[in-house]
Amino acid sequence: MSINVICATDNDFAPYCGVMLTSLFENNRKSKLSVFVLVDESFSSRNQQKYKQLGTKYGQALHIVKVDSKQTADFPINQSFCHISQPTYYRILATQLLPREVSKVLYLDCDIIVAGSLEPMWATDLEGKAIAGVKDGWMTFENNSYDHLQYDRKYGYFNAGVVMLNLDYWRQNDIGTRMLDYIRENHGNLPYMDQDVLNGTLHESTEWLPERYNLQTKNLYKAYWTDFPEHYQNTLMQELSQAVIIHYCGRHKPWNYRYSGGPYHSLWEHYRRLSPYKCCHVRRPIGKYLKRRTKDLLFPSKRKKRLAATWQITV
Repeated sequence: MSINVICATDNDFAPYCGVMLTSLFENNRKSKLSVFVLVDESFSSRNQQKYKQLGTKYGQALHIVKVDSKQTADFPINQSFCHISQPTYYRILATQLLPREVSKVLYLDCDIIVAGSLEPMWATDLEGKAIAGVKDGWMTFENNSYDHLQYDRKYGYFNAGVVMLNLDYWRQNDIGTRMLDYIRENHGNLPYMDQDVLNGTLHESTEWLPERYNLQTKNLYKAYWTDFPEHYQNTLMQELSQAVIIHYCGRHKPWNYRYSGGPYHSLWEHYRRLSPYKCCHVRRPIGKYLKRRTKDLLFPSKRKKRLAATWQITV
């Protein structure tokens, strides 16, 4: 059994994608993986070399797939999300970019750590479904996405950072064209960009996955947690101990000084040190990160208060 994985990156996010891929390979050594990295024409030869060496190191197939950036150049990007760029849309072109024999593929964002085997997740039956995903907590319970996307709340809203795509279904139902049409028709009303496109187009053909396959750290912010219904809080608590994919979604990332000490921060650091980018200054900005770390070391009680005020749970 081969597990097909796609991700998309540019030169700016190459180190973070490299960390994600390192965690994927480390924790799926017994599985046969086929990884497709979607990049545009400007992706540097140095980054390509690092990625290919990473695949060789673990004995896994890693393919660099070049995307014509003109195909997504006019797709909307919400400037308030400074960490999101055009490659986020590349998965919409999956049926064009991947070999026809690839019938199913798992998409992973760059801000992710894979902490366990993907085989149980990969075995999910997608017969008659276009996509499989995990609920986006804040978008499901607190946001007005259902209003601006104009579909019934009963269908739910998934986080698009970890999704399995049934490419056979996509090809049979021309999903790629449907999504391109959806972007043109709703260009000015997609604040969450590709995630809105996927939910707006595929909400009636979604298979739901357990939270362990996309444990979103933003759900652990106290500001969000206190507004979640009790049943969802209980579900998250149960899934924490079984997390397979940790998704550092939200504005603050584990390479940013503001995230220092946040949930699963040490886990991300572990895989950074194992990755081809261990010597890169992946923390931004490095000066503020060092200042934060110094304060935390000198004043541990203040650090404890800071974390307790920000996070419901730190792990």
